[in-house]
Amino acid sequence: MQPQGCLSEVENEVDDIDTEQVRSQYLESKARIQGDARLTQEGRAEHLGALKAQANAQIAAAEAASQTAAASERSRLEERLMRPPVGFTASSEAKIAASATFRDAMQRASATSPLDNSLRELHDLAQLTGDESMARAAMVVGMRRGDPDVVNAWSRHNPTHEASVDRLFELMHQPPSVQQRFLGATQFAKVH
Repeated sequence: MQPQGCLSEVENEVDDIDTEQVRSQYLESKARIQGDARLTQEGRAEHLGALKAQANAQIAAAEAASQTAAASERSRLEERLMRPPVGFTASSEAKIAASATFRDAMQRASATSPLDNSLRELHDLAQLTGDESMARAAMVVGMRRGDPDVVNAWSRHNPTHEASVDRLFELMHQPPSVQQRFLGATQFAKVH
């Protein structure tokens, strides 16, 4: 599952720190320091050590911002997608009843075996009978298990949530693309 054409909040959060720019500045400064005939070997080592520490600190700050933004985004998506389907105008009694129904549906969905197709069958039956709580519970369990078949089936019936579901699945089961961007920059700073 991949988000289609949506720029994640995580990528927006760390755009201020361009790791390619950090790398480029590091390499330019490193070349200047190594080519400076006025510096002794010890002086070069001292300047290069400080330069490497600065680049590593910038990259670590970007990684921390990325992880914080990803955790925040995941929390918001879980709040929106993994809660009982209750309207904003519902009475407190209706909300309590919906929570109890959803909790029971979650227990039933969680009791299915991850080794067979029973969760997908439960989801499909819920969709067929209009049981929104059970269908959502099956999606939540499928999301937690990393079962794209069940999650995609729920998304097909709820297309307005598809991008959010795809993004949450990515955050839960795949390394964030922003962290992959940092991998190369982190390696350059730590290796040289």
